[in-house]
Amino acid sequence: MDRSEIIDALTALAGELERRGVVAEMYVVGGAAIALAFDERRATRDIDAVFEPKDIVYEAAGVVAERLELPGGWLNDAVKGFLEGDDPAAAPVLDLPGLRCLAASPETLLALKVLAHRIGEDEADLRLLAGELGLETASEVLAIGRVDLWRQARPRCAFLRRTGIRPRVVIPRGQRRSLLRITGIQRGVGDGASSVPEGLQ
Repeated sequence: MDRSEIIDALTALAGELERRGVVAEMYVVGGAAIALAFDERRATRDIDAVFEPKDIVYEAAGVVAERLELPGGWLNDAVKGFLEGDDPAAAPVLDLPGLRCLAASPETLLALKVLAHRIGEDEADLRLLAGELGLETASEVLAIGRVDLWRQARPRCAFLRRTGIRPRVVIPRGQRRSLLRITGIQRGVGDGASSVPEGLQ
């Protein structure tokens, strides 16, 4: 799904929810969030999100899947196990009758990418998000995954507070070297600094 297809699908979902008399809240992460908020050229296989009311949104998504000939899992909330609480820098990306969408902040998106450490898949996203945040070293990128955003911010998304989601992502030690391979960032020799390849500067 490219950006226009994501918007088409979410617009159709909003229409179906409005028909049911429901206004849903959605917090989008992953490739869909990047496409909606940061890079219109980005495409994704599905939309990873957290949403309320969950059951009604899933029912409406099933109707949309049939109407637009989308795969059954075009919208899913599997990412909820990696999130807790509020994301104070989440950005509104869609506000329609029936559906209001926020895209995750670059900090949260980067933390999730670090956690996933998918070598061969996430290089472009990591570089894009690091650039959005002005990060120049591997240590700075890794530190994002260890930040507890909940402790630093005031709650802003009521639906996230209700679900108890909290965007703190902890990076297992074994994944840190993988991040360096994914991004191409190399640690400097001697002074503990990190050199930055072209494109991340």
